[in-house]
Amino acid sequence: SPAAKLGFAVFGRRDLLSQMRQSNGEPPPWVAAGALLDGSLPGRWMLDNIPQDQIVARADSFVSLMYLARAGLGLALLPCCLADRDDGLVRLIASHLDVVVDLWVASHKDMAEVPRIQAVKQFLLKALGEQKRFLLGDY
Repeated sequence: SPAAKLGFAVFGRRDLLSQMRQSNGEPPPWVAAGALLDGSLPGRWMLDNIPQDQIVARADSFVSLMYLARAGLGLALLPCCLADRDDGLVRLIASHLDVVVDLWVASHKDMAEVPRIQAVKQFLLKALGEQKRFLLGDY
């Protein structure tokens, strides 16, 4: 089973959200994942839910997408544990979406019995377990 789950939500800069309310229904701009993330669950969500003509920038890193959103370029689907810590961003909705990615701790099968690898795995499982709610964005 996964060590934890990583929850995602839509974030934007507070002033961008205010502008959206005053825009008379004009769709908001978005920053979205680049092609390297298309196969991931968040990448597929973006492909399925964001009209291509609303995308103003792309990046293959959620950290980069967070910086683009903080700069006011548009809304972004981001990991809650990353974007909630940024005072320049607010969640568009109160809770995470149904975009949740499993976090796994794994090693190559030939290395699984090595004591150092086992120790690191146990350490990571414990640390991730202690942060489950934070990583999910459920606080």
